[in-house]
Order: sequence, then C-alpha cells, then structure tokens
Amino acid sequence: MKSDDAVIEGVDTEFGGIAFERDQLSNDAYHANKTHYSRSPCHTIFRFGGGAQEFVKRGGRMFTGNAGTSLGTLFDTAWEGLHDKKALTDLFVVPPPSVLSNGARRGKPYTDWLAEATAGNQTPISPDDMEKLTQMIRSCKKNRRAMQLLEETENLQASHFWTDANGHRRKSRFDGHTEHLVYDVKSTSSTFDRLASSFVDYGYIWQAAWYSDSAYAFGWPEFNMPFICVQTVPFFGCEVFTVPKELVDIARIQIAETLDQIRLRELTEEYLPHDHGEEKELVFPHWAYGKREDV
Repeated sequence: MKSDDAVIEGVDTEFGGIAFERDQLSNDAYHANKTHYSRSPCHTIFRFGGGAQEFVKRGGRMFTGNAGTSLGTLFDTAWEGLHDKKALTDLFVVPPPSVLSNGARRGKPYTDWLAEATAGNQTPISPDDMEKLTQMIRSCKKNRRAMQLLEETENLQASHFWTDANGHRRKSRFDGHTEHLVYDVKSTSSTFDRLASSFVDYGYIWQAAWYSDSAYAFGWPEFNMPFICVQTVPFFGCEVFTVPKELVDIARIQIAETLDQIRLRELTEEYLPHDHGEEKELVFPHWAYGKREDV
C-alpha cells in the first residue's frame, strides 16, 4: 500500500488492518500517529499507573534515552545495512583527529569535513562506537540462528495498524519479519544470565505478545517471537532468545486490562487512584526483612 506520510495521523482501522512496508512509511510518520496505541507507552502506564498516563497524554516522555539506547539505534541501522549487503563504512564515518577540536566535534575544520563526508548520507560516529558496532556485527555473523533469520527476512521496519477484539486501536513497527514470524533486535549491556530482568523491566515480554498479536491480526500463523540480543559491552556476544509462552499469555491479559483502564481514564478524565494523597506505608521486598522469597 502506498502511503502519504502527511495523512497517516488519520489512518482508520475500524473495518480492517492497514500494513505498510519500510519504503511506504517513515519511522517519523509512524511515531507521529497518535490515533493508535503503541506498546512502549502502554507498558509505561501499566508500570506506573494513571499519573504516568496523564503525563504521557500531555506530551511527556518517561524515558528520553541514554548512551546505551543511542548505540542501540546505531546498531539497528547496522542490522538493516547487514540485510542490505552494506558495510559499516557505507553507513557510518569516523572523523579523523585532524578535524577535531581537542577531541570534540566542533569548529570550522570539523563542519567543513562533515559537509563533505556525509554527502553520501553516512552518519558520523566516534571511533569507539565504530569499534563496538564492528564487534557486534561480527558476533551476529557467528550466530547461526541470527543469520538464518536475517537470510529469511522479507521486510524490515514494516508497520501494522489494527483494531483489536476489544475495540482498541493499536500499532506496531517490526525490526524484521520472515514469511512465518516477526523478530526484534535488542542491544543490551546485560549479561545473558541477567537478561530476563531487562525483559521484565522494559516490557519485552509485552512486546512478544503485542507484536505477535499484530501479526495474527493480518492472518499470520502462530509463532514464538525471537529476539536477537547483542551485547554492547565485551565480549559483544549474540544470542537469540524466545519468551516462555506462559509469560506471553500473561502479558496479553495485562495488555487487555491496561488498555481498558486507559480508555476508562480518558472517558472519565480521572487519572489518579482514589487513595491518591493519603499517607501510605511503603512496601518492602522479602529480602529487606532477611527472608527468602521462596519461603
């Protein structure tokens, strides 16, 4: 389907879903659409409640990124380049020390170099980031399952807009999909034995449910969504993981309940709980009492 980025805000999925391929809808246009819910802000509201919902509705952002997410964005570009048979040097350029001002990217020598160096749409990055991306791509190439998914990829950055069975308008944008499944690429500073905590904290279990629901709405067969996880710290390992089906099913229930709560708060314009403003006793985990969680 051909898209006009200027009108994507008004996309209507009441009578059927609408899908866009990478070259049909820009990332900016996808995020500019406010008529459909995306997974990340809904998970934020699930975690923090109505106060967070009101804050997001006013245009606030709960998380504005950090050095790790910036490198993750660069790696997303590197992964797309790997699919498109492009080298890192086709995508990124490192400024030589001679154009830097005491190591910083500023001054006329740098701006003159930048104008010439980025004429081919390359992104300027630091030598450190280029080295990390090189190591991360090298690890991906050594992972058999990651390369199988890359080889089978039919599209990158496809966007789905649909209305679910409860009447909630939702959207998703996939890192990649094959004929049979959707997958996501994650950069992480976690060790793999602690990655489960990140999946809980950042809503990646929700993502497995949300994205597979998105695919099912367009008639795809059932699948267990894989995550290609690549470390941003030594040794820059790459592993492909799935989430247990039981947890994905729990996430679906949480999603449905959260979307219902979001809709109710919007209708009533009551965002804070009934006990807001009251004095409460702070709840502590078992370990604070010297007790084991399994007792």
